[in-house]
Order: sequence, then structure tokens, then C-alpha cells
Amino acid sequence: MSELLVFIGRPYTRFSDNLKYAFLSYLEYGSEFEPVYVTGDSSEFQLLETAGLPVIHYESDRDLLDLSHRIGLVVSDSHDWRANRHTYNALYKSPFINLWHGLPLKRVGLFTMFREDKEFDRALYASIVSTGADAYVSTSDRVTEDIWKKSFHALDYPKLGYARNDVLFRDARKLELLNVDGTTSLKMKAAKAQGKKVAIYCPTFRELEMGFSLNALGLDLEVLEQFCEDNNMELHLKLHPIFPVQDIEGKYKNINVIDNKSDMYPLFRHSDVLITDYSSIFFDYLLLDRPIIHFAADLDSYRFRDRGFSYRFEDVRCGPVCSNLSSLMGQLARLEEGDKEYAQTRARVRNYMHELQDMDSGRRFVDYADSNFASKGDEQRRLSLETACSLQPIEEQVPAQTLGKCA
Repeated sequence: MSELLVFIGRPYTRFSDNLKYAFLSYLEYGSEFEPVYVTGDSSEFQLLETAGLPVIHYESDRDLLDLSHRIGLVVSDSHDWRANRHTYNALYKSPFINLWHGLPLKRVGLFTMFREDKEFDRALYASIVSTGADAYVSTSDRVTEDIWKKSFHALDYPKLGYARNDVLFRDARKLELLNVDGTTSLKMKAAKAQGKKVAIYCPTFRELEMGFSLNALGLDLEVLEQFCEDNNMELHLKLHPIFPVQDIEGKYKNINVIDNKSDMYPLFRHSDVLITDYSSIFFDYLLLDRPIIHFAADLDSYRFRDRGFSYRFEDVRCGPVCSNLSSLMGQLARLEEGDKEYAQTRARVRNYMHELQDMDSGRRFVDYADSNFASKGDEQRRLSLETACSLQPIEEQVPAQTLGKCA
């Protein structure tokens, strides 16, 4: 009987990001493990079960503990599972590959401890979950030195690229369209066929007093609707998964809200421009070599009072920075003309962040997992890791309010 390769996601997302594409890649190319996706989300479970994919729904410790003797490897795109008793007790002894879920402009992991407010809960959470992985997947040696080795302590930082970026280089396959907002996909394709420009707006979340409303982000949908009508453009809003759902369906002709728990990546190929603030998503969008606009009305407060940055924002921004809606609409109105000056900047940042620019990151993950973790015989590696981290079962769950703070 083969060992299990367990794929487990973040508690506030649904079948997306690097985990989705690594899982599907292993189903296609893997040979050494029996892959299974585990989730505590009943809607995610139903999605995968209906598609005929190997999936387990857990509700208690027992659901996973019964399988723990068979688990040969755990793969996730975060470390949130380590803050939950149900998953930690079943998985902590197994090797762990962290795919992570974005090239971070924001501080992550251990670097979130270094804040002026010195929140003890945050520091404790970061120190517990940011150490002890076998591997953190990287996209370049420079990113490994700049961020991963400082933010997360692991035995290895393999340069594999991000599996989710494979669909930026080709059309999505059938299973890769699971959890993609089909209504939005049709709207975007229709808009392109009509000669419209298609803009996607993807803001990151805020942790302080700014909140999560569209008004707080500086958006006036009535004004934007008229702008889009006058400029033959559609605007698609994809909010962070922990944003409250925004229901504007049917209110606007040219503005659409994408399911915020859906998979965004197959949609990017149908867009003409990305609007974002500090979301790491723009580092991936660079692989398309298309315009990027930073709508950053709260730059100073975010830099100094919210999460803070891993890189100096001015060094990595890849387009104009707009501090208000009027400036944003001005940049959108002169999109092609205004983008010319940023083409070289995009290339510089893209080549720095992505040493591997192809559609084979998922395949590289499979080869890495099979060649490095297929046998439990590597006791020296496991013993050194367990000794360093002193991992033990836990009886109490880390407070729920800490989940999601290291996104």
C-alpha cells in the first residue's frame, strides 16, 4: 500500500492557488505516493468529490488520526494547519513541503514579529508556525535569500517556481477550471470579442482600522461605471478571500465582482491590465508582461502601521502609483501610452523574482516530491528536523483569531 501524500489548504480559501495546481500536477505525473486532498470545508469537499478527485472531509481529530500511520508527506500553501489541533496531531510527524501562496511584498512569517506595536500574540503565532518545515518552495535564489530564509526556517528552499503560474503560459485544462468563476470567464471573453479593455482589480487585505469596505479602499462604483461606459472598458473586482462578500450583481453593466474564494489565475489571460495595491499577485502577473497600476491610497499607513514590506515598495512597483480615484481613471484612460515607460521596470522585477519562466512548475514540484520524500528511510533528516523543532502533539487549538494573520 502506497504512502499518502496529503494536500491541505488554508481555512479561508477554496481549491485554488499553488496547492490546487500542485495537487492536479501530482495526479497527472506523480508515481511514488497516493495523493489525497483533505479539507474541513464541506463545499470544497463536494466540489472535488463531484469531480471524482481523491478527497477526505475531516471534522475531528479521529478523521485524520486514523490515516496518520500511512502519511508519507504533507503539502500545503500555508502553515495554518499547524495552528489547528485536528490537523496538527495527525500531520506533525510527517515531512512537510510549504508551497506558500505568493511572492510576498508584505512581511510574512518571522518578519511579522518585528513591528512597532510588538503584538505578543502575533509574535508567538509567527514563531510557532514559521519553523520546522522540510521545504519552502521558491521562485529564485534571490528571493530565497531576501525573504524565505529570513521569514521561514526550513531544511531546503527548492527553486521550483509556482505551480499556479503554469496557466499563465497556456490555456487551463478541464480540471484546472474547477472553482474558476465561469460567469466572469464568459463575461471577460465576450468583452474582448467586442473590443473592450478588460481590467482586473485585486486588492490585498488590511489588518488595522481601514477595514474591508470598497469605499474605504477609495472606490466609487457609480463613478467607475460611468468611466467604463465612456472608455469601452470592463472592470472585474477580485477581493481577498477574507474580505466580506460584495453583492452588486445586476447593478452595473461594466463592473463585475468575482467570487472571492474562486481561482483567479485562468482569468488573467483574458485581461489587459491589473490594478492592485500591495498584493503579491502582481509579481505573478509580471509573467504576462501586461500593464500594472498600483492603486495605493493608504501607502504610508500600510507601510508603517499595517503589515509593512519585505521589499522597498519604490524598488519593486511595476507601474504608476495612484493615490485617488481620479488618478486611477487617468492612468486607465491612457493605458497604452502611459505603460511604455514601465516596460523595462517590469522586465527587471520579473527576472529578479522569477528565474523560471515556463509552464513546468507543477511538474518540477512532482519530481521534487517523488525524488526527495518517497521513502521513510531517511531517518537522519527526520530526526534532525524533529529535534530542532521539538514537535509534540497538542491538546488545545491556537486561538482562532490568530488564523489568517500570516497570509
